[in-house]
This record gives sequence, structure tokens and C-alpha cells, in this order.
Amino acid sequence: MSGTLILKFHPGYQPSKLNLAMTEAVSGMAGVDVVDMYALYPHEDDLKAAEEFEVGRLCRAERLCVQFPVHWFASTPRAMAWQDLVLNRMFFLRPDEGKALRGLPLMISATAGQGRETYRPGGENLYPLEELLRPWECTANQGHFAWHPPFLAYGADDLDDTGRAEVARHFARHIAQFAAATRS
Repeated sequence: MSGTLILKFHPGYQPSKLNLAMTEAVSGMAGVDVVDMYALYPHEDDLKAAEEFEVGRLCRAERLCVQFPVHWFASTPRAMAWQDLVLNRMFFLRPDEGKALRGLPLMISATAGQGRETYRPGGENLYPLEELLRPWECTANQGHFAWHPPFLAYGADDLDDTGRAEVARHFARHIAQFAAATRS
């Protein structure tokens, strides 16, 4: 078992200082494995070629955190490709394999460039970020995962070094608390 598996899906075409700070804050934690999926798989075909490995990695995890910047009000393209490749296989193509994941604790970590006030009814983005992440909650339900409240960071584009460090500390605490989650 690999403990807490954090799959980081940041495309990197605009380097994220916040996601980097968050990753650095948890990288040294015992039992936490952070995988930069865009660095590991620069092209979607690279991910497809590693299907067996990624299925195995997921099956070895005790907990899963999927981390991404909000990209057009959803997860990034590579995160969606990972869902299509790995989770479609586990839930629909080979459901007997998917049974091994039942009860797996799942948490989303999402960063938003805009402030919290834009994610509300009447705000620029119309809906709370939690609502925009509902497809992930539906995924957890479909796979019989144990859904955990997401870690959300707002205003990433406007944070200075102090603000990023504070968010990173909160993220590390959140991951430490998540590490206590066990399969239900």
C-alpha cells in the first residue's frame, strides 16, 4: 500500500506558484506520494501507454487526492483523460477490478485563480466551487469511494509569497487529517 496518493494534474503552461508550494508542503510527509501527472506524462498518449501501471498504482493506494487548478470550471484535460482511462476501465470495462477500490477515500484539491467571492450565486462564476466539483463527487459515488470534503484554495493569481505559504500550510494540515481516513 502506498498510503496517501496525490495525483497532481497541473498542465504547467503557466507555472503555478501555489500548486508548487502545496506540493512542496506535503512532499516530505511520511506515507504521502505526490505524482506530477503532466511531468510524468507530457502527452496523453504517454498516459494511455501506462494504463496498467496507473491502474496498479491506484489499487495500491490507501487514499486518493486528485489535485488540479480549476480549468474552465472543471478539472484539467489530463485529469479528465486519467478518469476516462483508469476509472472507465475499473468501473465499466472491468468492474471486477473496480471492486478492489470500494471504500477508497477520495478527496479533491482544487485551486482557483479568482477569489471566493466570484464563486457564489450572483457572482461572476454563478456557482460555489463545491457545486462545480459535483462531477467528482458523482464519480466517487459511482465507484463506491468514500467522498471527503475537498480542499479549496481561492485567489491563487493574487497571492504573494506569504499567502501561498499559508495556503500550503493549510493544505499540509488537510492532508495530514485526510491521512487518518480509512476505507469504509
